[in-house]
Amino acid sequence: MRPPLSRAPIPRAPGVEARLVRVGLAGRFFDELLSGLPSVLMPTIRATLGLSLTQVGLLEQALYYVAAVVEPGFALLIDIGRRPWLMAFGAAGIGLAVITMGLAGGLGMLLAGYALYGLCSGPLTHTADVVLVEAHPEAPDRIFARATAIDTLGALLAPLSVALVFWLGWSWRGLMVGAGALGLLYALAILGTRFPAPRPVDAPAATLDRDPSPDRDAEPKHAASAGPSDPARGRRRGRLRATLATFRANLGSVLSDPAARRWLVFLFLLELIEAPGRFQAVWLSEAAGMGQGLVGAYRVVEMLATFLALIALDRGLGGADRLTLLRRASWLLLLLYPAWLLTPGLAARFLLGAPLAFLMALYWPIGRAQAIASVPGRAGALTALTALYSLLPSSLGLGWLGDRIGLTPSLLGVYGLSMLGMLLALAWMGRTGGDGHPAQPVDLAAPGA
Repeated sequence: MRPPLSRAPIPRAPGVEARLVRVGLAGRFFDELLSGLPSVLMPTIRATLGLSLTQVGLLEQALYYVAAVVEPGFALLIDIGRRPWLMAFGAAGIGLAVITMGLAGGLGMLLAGYALYGLCSGPLTHTADVVLVEAHPEAPDRIFARATAIDTLGALLAPLSVALVFWLGWSWRGLMVGAGALGLLYALAILGTRFPAPRPVDAPAATLDRDPSPDRDAEPKHAASAGPSDPARGRRRGRLRATLATFRANLGSVLSDPAARRWLVFLFLLELIEAPGRFQAVWLSEAAGMGQGLVGAYRVVEMLATFLALIALDRGLGGADRLTLLRRASWLLLLLYPAWLLTPGLAARFLLGAPLAFLMALYWPIGRAQAIASVPGRAGALTALTALYSLLPSSLGLGWLGDRIGLTPSLLGVYGLSMLGMLLALAWMGRTGGDGHPAQPVDLAAPGA
C-alpha cells in the first residue's frame, strides 16, 4: 500500500540535466518575486501617486492586455525551439519592468512598467512550465506542484522584503530596483544552460517538419514564385510556410482534443476566480484598516499556507483524485471567502485567510500541469489559447465596479459567481473524461498522474 505522502524523487526524462531543472524552477520563482513587489506595495504606490481604484485596475489590465496580444505568438515558438532565448528575454524584461516601476514618478511611467512586464512575463514562465513538464513526463502533477511551491517562496519573499524595508525605514523604490537587477542576472544564467530539443508531437501534427531542410522547404512552386535568381528567398518562404502550417495544425489539434478542452474551460474559470485577488492588498489596507507593514505580514501568512498546500500536493495529498479534491476545495472556498470578507476583526483576516490560501493553491498546479500533459508537443499552442483569456477586462471592470458600488460587494459578487461556475464545470469534467467516456479517478501520487 502506498504511503499517504510519497517521498520518491521525481524521475527525469533521459538527457535532462539537473541545471536545466533548477533554471526552470527558478522561472516562476523570479516571476512571483518581481510581480509580488508592486502587488504588495500597491497601497503605498497608490497613496504616493494618487491613484484611483479604476487606475489600479488599469495597471493590471494593461499588463494582461499586452500579454494577450504577444503571448500567443511567443507560446507558439515554444513548440519549435528557441527556448533559452525566450526565457532569457522574459527574465531580462521583467527585471527592467520592475526597475521602471520603482523609478516611476507618475501613472504614465508606472503604466509603461506594467506593460513591459506583460510583454515579458509569458516567454519566461510559459516556457519554463513546458520545459519542466516535458522534463518529467512520468509525473507532471508532482513537478508542477514542486515548481509552484518554489515560486511560492518567491511570492513569500516579496512581502517579507517589503515588511523588512518598511521596518528599517529604507526606500521601497530601492527595493524594486534591486530586485529588478536580480532578474537581469537570472537571464544570464539561463543563457548558460543547455536545453534539450522540444518534445515530439503525439498527434497528426507530428507529420509536419519542425526543422525543415532547405531542399524540403523550397518546393518547386515556392521556388518558382521566388524566381531562379533568388533561391534563398524561396527557402525562407518555404520555412515560413512550414512554420505557419505547424502553428495552425497544433492549434487545431488542441481545440479538437476533448481533454484539452476540459482543462481550457477550467483555466478560464480560474482566471475569473483570481481577479479579486489582484485587489487584495488595497482591500486589506482600506477596508480592513491594515498598514503597509501589516499587509506584508498578512501576505507572509498567506504564502506560508500556500507553500504547505503545494508541499502536500507534491507528496501526493493522500492519493486523492484530483477532480474530487478540486470539488471539495471549491465548496469550502465558496463558504470561506465571504466569511473572510465580512467577518469583523483583524484576527479573522488571519484565521480565515490561511485556509483560504491553502485551498486556492491547489487549483493552478493541477490545472496547468494537466492541460500541458493532455497535449504532448503542443503545449505552446495550448498556452497561446489560454493567453487570450487576458483579453477579458476583469481587473479594469472590477476596479470600475469598486469605485461605484464599493470594493467589498464587488469582490464578493465576482468571486461568488465565478466559483459557482467552477463547481458546474468540475461536475461536468467528472462525468466525462477527455475521450468522451466516464472519467476514471487519477492518483496524484502515482507516477504519470
